[in-house]
Amino acid sequence: AVVEKIGLDSAAQRRFAALLEELHAHDVDSLCVRAASAAFVRDSLGGRHGLLARLRDAAEHARCALPMEHFAAARSCLDEAFEHVCDYISVKVVFGDLRASLLLGLYAPSPHAARISAPLRTLDGTLGALHRMLPTEWTRRRVLFHVFRATCAAFEAVLLDPSSVRDYALDDVTVFSHDLRLMQDFFVAENEVGEPQGVTHVEAEECLASLKLLLGILDTRSEVLVELIARPASISTTLVGHQNFRQHELYVLLAGKVLSKRTDSAARSWKAAPVRGAVS
Repeated sequence: AVVEKIGLDSAAQRRFAALLEELHAHDVDSLCVRAASAAFVRDSLGGRHGLLARLRDAAEHARCALPMEHFAAARSCLDEAFEHVCDYISVKVVFGDLRASLLLGLYAPSPHAARISAPLRTLDGTLGALHRMLPTEWTRRRVLFHVFRATCAAFEAVLLDPSSVRDYALDDVTVFSHDLRLMQDFFVAENEVGEPQGVTHVEAEECLASLKLLLGILDTRSEVLVELIARPASISTTLVGHQNFRQHELYVLLAGKVLSKRTDSAARSWKAAPVRGAVS
C-alpha cells in the first residue's frame, strides 16, 4: 500500500510530497522513544497482570472479583500500538530515507548498473543507530523484523515496476537471486552457537515467500506464463511450493504483472486479448 501511495518514480514524489514530508518530519530518535515506551508499559503491565492473577486466586476464596479482562484489553492495545510504531519506523527508513537508492535507484536503468549492496550499506548505518537507541533485545528484534518486511516489499515493487525506467531480461534473474540472498544474509544473523541475533529463519521464509515465487516467474518465458494463467490448474506444486489456493492465486496475479511489463510477442498478444488469460 505504501508503494502505491508514493510510487517508484520522480513524478510520484511530486504527487505525494505531503506523505514523504511527513515521513521525513519524524526523526528516528523520537520514534524509537515511542516504541521503547510502549514496550516498557507493556512489560510492566504484564508483571502486574501476573501479580493480580495470584491475587485473584486468593480473592476467589474470599468470594471477591478482580476485573482481569481490563488488563487483557490494555495489553492488546499496547501490543497494537507498539506494532504500529514499528511499522512507521520501517516505512520511514525504507520508503522515506532509502527512497533514492532503493525505490528509485535499484536496478535502474538495468540490474547490472545498480545492485542492492549500496542501499544495504546505508541501511547498515541506520540499523546500527536503531540498535543503540532501542533499550531491549526484544524491541530491537521486532523493529528489525518490520524493517526487513518493508525491505522485501520494496524489493518486490522494484521487480514489478511497471514503468520503463527499468529494463529486465530473463537472465537478470541470476542478479536478483544473488541480491536476494545478500539481503537475507544481511538481516538473518546467528551467533557462534546458531542462536538467532536478527530476523529468524522462520520469519525470513515468511517474508520472502512471495519474492521467491516472483523470481521463479521472472525466470519463465512469456509463452509459458500465458499458458499457466489460462489454465491455473496446471500450476504444479513445484512452481508454488505447496498445493493451496492462495499460492495459485498469487502466482497468477504476479505472472499477470510480469507479463504486463514485458514487450515480447507473447506478452503483447496476451495484453491485447479481449479476455485476459486467453492463450494466443
